[in-house]
Amino acid sequence: MKSLFLSIALSFCLISVFAQQINLNDFSGRPVIVPKETFEAEGSPFFPEDGFLYAKVFLVNKTYLPRIQVKLNLLTNTWYFLSDKNELLQSTIPTTRVLFENGTVFESGIKGLDKLPETAFFQVMDTGRCTLLKHTVITYVDSKGYNSNTIVRQFFRQDKFILRKDNVLARIEKIDDILNFLSDKRAELSEFIQKNSIRLKKSEDFQKICFFYNQLH
Repeated sequence: MKSLFLSIALSFCLISVFAQQINLNDFSGRPVIVPKETFEAEGSPFFPEDGFLYAKVFLVNKTYLPRIQVKLNLLTNTWYFLSDKNELLQSTIPTTRVLFENGTVFESGIKGLDKLPETAFFQVMDTGRCTLLKHTVITYVDSKGYNSNTIVRQFFRQDKFILRKDNVLARIEKIDDILNFLSDKRAELSEFIQKNSIRLKKSEDFQKICFFYNQLH
């Protein structure tokens, strides 16, 4: 699995060659207005769920920030960063890729998926002949306790998986979706899935199949 994350990181590091580096003090954002209403959150719409992580951020204007503290709002498809004065700011420029220092990579600007804006974030789970993307759908429910003015906001997460090959996208919900989309290796994939009793119950199941497919090429 370490080699998997390394290959993802290296593939996106190469993009730096074709983008112009800018410094944080040359990059501006919109101040984040803290809402006046009081609410307690259960769960989080962010990645990371708590705090910030250092990341290299590639922007739609073909520039990139080499190392800033970032968090992504997976509900609103916006991203936030800390300025050099430790101010919380929302970027006014969409990103195309975010490469976190812990090895997690997100893409944005993906076209061709119904009902999803181009600003939606997709976590890159594997790359190669085929790319595995994970889109986390965030929903929430607000409630108030008896005789309480405090709003409790519960966040819920549901992961959706997409395969990309030759710039074609396919939503994956069941094993047949994978076998039909990656039909050039259908027999090998079917045998691998049966041998390893894969049921697509968790992210690792999707990763195992995509990683195996990419090893065949």
